[in-house]
Amino acid sequence: MSRPTSSSSDVIDFVVHNGNGVKGLVDTGLETVPEPYIQPLEERLDPTKFQPENSIPIIDVSNWDDPKVEDSICDAASKWGFFQIVNHGVPLEVLENLKNAAHSFFQLPSEERQKYLKENSPSEVVCLCTSFSPQAEKVLEWKDFLRLSWVSEDQASAFWPPVCKSGMIHEVLASEALLKRLGVKEIDKTTEYKLMASPILSLNYYPCCPSPELTAGVGRHSDVSAITILLQDDTGGLYVRGTSEDSWIHVPPVTGALVINIGDVLQIMSNDKYKSIEHRAIANRSKNRRLGVKEIDKTTEYKLMASPILSLNYYPCCPSPELTAGVGRHSDVSAITILLQDDTGGLYVRGTSEDSWIHVPPVTGALVINIGDVLQIMSNDKYKSIEHRAIANRSKNRVSIPFFVNPGPDATIGPLPEVLASGETPIYKHVVFSDYFKHFFSKGHDGKNTVEFAKI
Repeated sequence: MSRPTSSSSDVIDFVVHNGNGVKGLVDTGLETVPEPYIQPLEERLDPTKFQPENSIPIIDVSNWDDPKVEDSICDAASKWGFFQIVNHGVPLEVLENLKNAAHSFFQLPSEERQKYLKENSPSEVVCLCTSFSPQAEKVLEWKDFLRLSWVSEDQASAFWPPVCKSGMIHEVLASEALLKRLGVKEIDKTTEYKLMASPILSLNYYPCCPSPELTAGVGRHSDVSAITILLQDDTGGLYVRGTSEDSWIHVPPVTGALVINIGDVLQIMSNDKYKSIEHRAIANRSKNRRLGVKEIDKTTEYKLMASPILSLNYYPCCPSPELTAGVGRHSDVSAITILLQDDTGGLYVRGTSEDSWIHVPPVTGALVINIGDVLQIMSNDKYKSIEHRAIANRSKNRVSIPFFVNPGPDATIGPLPEVLASGETPIYKHVVFSDYFKHFFSKGHDGKNTVEFAKI
């Protein structure tokens, strides 16, 4: 594969229009970060803004029926919108196989990977992408990802790539079972559609970057999902927005842990009680700030969980990761995100002081749970979607596997009636989730600005 010239247009043609992705760019042997990937100074992750003294909660959920577990989850969702869970019942072997499957897909020859580009894919349920929204963003992010939409097990078996199909299907089924344990006892069909109708699995790949400080693996954002469930590898690199302005907190990989992330949809439906954190809002911890929904009917279930998406994110080695973004700062638009990290690290959440970030280190066996915008909206701001971001690594390829728990496309999201029953003033209007989702992808990552779309 011949390397493109240094001109920005040639690089974009090679990566985006010709379908090679940043993985293909790295495979040409580049030694410096190309201009289209160099982030402006204000979007680079400043090491002086890290908050090593802070960390997001790690919650042992081995006894789901323990009231202390419920208290810990609700407090973490209210204060952070991001937490890790361990002893969650998903075998460590399954999580390791999942990370290996993600690496296996991105090690396929370019012509094999390109079979799953949008224009080549055998089905809409699988799509290979690069960056975030290349046609809309000003600077590309140092990431390729395979997006796997969940319609049914039969469709997944028929169309998902053979090299990673088995592990990915197991992940979706395990994540759906896990979600049933995370909050309420029963979810009715309407609520299930709003929350979980369109799940998407994404395999994110962040190649080695020669200057990761110049780039963004993923720009700062909050997720548009209801909830995102993220599996990190052991590389690290995820950061979430801290509790003071412009601060960031690293979310280190924890073996066997999943990261749970509140998305914009849940922020909207909770009327800002639960926050979708920007990752690249401290809520009240008192008991009376709980969501107050004892049972979730089918309508609410649809609003939260009808359309899950699994993503395999791949961040190739970057010669200058400090110049780039693996993922820009954002909050997820999901209801909840469940994330599996590898052991590389690189996830950061917004910290508690001005412009600070907290690393979320990989923890063996842990899953990162991330509150999305949907849960922030449905809880009327009781639960927060936190701003977070991810960086590439100079010497290691990084993968992360988020499971975005999304409402059905035609679900209407807004503060839940139970949340407003006491006379609380709604912060958000009711919006159709597909409109909210399209707004998120109509621009580059821009922190938590997406949730403003739903505010009254």
